[in-house]
Amino acid sequence: PAEHARMLSDKRRTEAYLGAIRSAVGPGDIVLDIGTGSGVLALAAAKAGADRVYAIEASDIADVAEQVFEDNGVADRVRLVRGWSSEVDLPERATVLVTETLGVEPFEEDILRTVIDARGRLLTPGARLIPQALQLTVQAVTVPDGHRWSSRIDRRTVDAWRDRYGIDLEPLYEARRPTPLHWPVDGQIVATWPAMSPRVGLLELDLRSVGSTDVRAGTTVPIERSGTVDAVVVTFSARLAQDVVLAQRPRVGQTSSWDASVWFLPDGREVEAGDRLSLGYRFGSPGEADGLSCELSPRRRDRPPGR
Repeated sequence: PAEHARMLSDKRRTEAYLGAIRSAVGPGDIVLDIGTGSGVLALAAAKAGADRVYAIEASDIADVAEQVFEDNGVADRVRLVRGWSSEVDLPERATVLVTETLGVEPFEEDILRTVIDARGRLLTPGARLIPQALQLTVQAVTVPDGHRWSSRIDRRTVDAWRDRYGIDLEPLYEARRPTPLHWPVDGQIVATWPAMSPRVGLLELDLRSVGSTDVRAGTTVPIERSGTVDAVVVTFSARLAQDVVLAQRPRVGQTSSWDASVWFLPDGREVEAGDRLSLGYRFGSPGEADGLSCELSPRRRDRPPGR
């Protein structure tokens, strides 16, 4: 219940979804809500006029959702279905899909597999989706010492431990992961970290047509000032309806049910304005680890005259 209370307290998230449901759902619709949780989105679909709503939930929060439907007078139109959406069958296909299976790292709650399976087995052709599309962006940042040391083992960290405790922990340094390490961090904290680059688009996916869970993308990030790049922050925007976009982005003074998705580099990269970072991203690739890769390309220098 505490986790679902946290999501309900995220006003931007909840109001965006409710607005999209009011925009997309009407009389005659059959709505499928995957991962209904406390049931608030399924309830909203019923109040928007849906003929029937199938609310799927695999965890025991389903007991709460069932009582919510009863207490709010929609139990005659909202049917709770216990289990995983990929393992259940419905008596009819739905005309609208609602799902909020978006993680801190956007794909970690299996939204792509969930949507692809639902489109094939549980939805009518051309069914409306909430969300209908996702966009990911990346931004290079500098991480203050206190936060960097708590999330990364680099040379400075090991040297600090030696000075502080009189213990050589070189084996721990040698055993570290040699690629960027994913770590969720409170978005209000991340929003205070100095940005080294603008926010750059990484990929866009249309959930109405995506056919694979294998996500691969790459982009180049321009460095705007000299300093150290310690991490790359991945953010996402979900287009819930044509006129409703929910942006998961670190903001000072705004709490969120999502932490910020931060990929800490194994070692800080010293950069200068004009340098460029080449980033690669993959998720759900068979036989490969999910993750982010990062290469530094020195800034281009003007060619001498006549060359």
